[in-house]
Amino acid sequence: MVIYLENLSPSGSKTAEQGKKESKDDKESELTEIRGEKFHARTYHDVASLRAEAAEHSAKAAKYYSKYREYDRKREAYIAKAVKKRETAEKFMERSKEMEAKAAEYESDMSTGLGRPEKLRVKAAKSREKAADMRKKAAVYESKAAAYNEKAAKYRELAAEALEKSKMHEVEAKNFTRRANKIADMD
Repeated sequence: MVIYLENLSPSGSKTAEQGKKESKDDKESELTEIRGEKFHARTYHDVASLRAEAAEHSAKAAKYYSKYREYDRKREAYIAKAVKKRETAEKFMERSKEMEAKAAEYESDMSTGLGRPEKLRVKAAKSREKAADMRKKAAVYESKAAAYNEKAAKYRELAAEALEKSKMHEVEAKNFTRRANKIADMD
């Protein structure tokens, strides 16, 4: 706003001092408006960056949670396999006991004189041999069951670790979102 002093009358509406004061007020209001716009832009930028950070943490939380689920499924599968191997080992142990009982029966028949002693001795030896083979197979299956239990324990640890990381990232995402909401509400 330009004020020409020659056009103003002594009783006129504006003096030079008033014109300076108005121009100063205009500049102040313009500066305040610019500062407000900068503040809003900075606030918007801060909120956007906080929400982006929250989204990153949320994505990481989802990734670790899916890993947790995967590890937990594997752990359950290994536990199921271990149970089956242990059941098979028990069956072989039962059959081994049956073979030992047959061998004892053949020996008792041999001592009482029932049947031919040579034939009974061979049958008893074969029964004991089969019982030993059954015990070996049972031991192999027990060993496999122990290996599966070990793998299940490893996956249990991995699952717990992945779940902990997932929860940690989830908390971080909530914190960033809360901060962004707080800043947005202040605006």
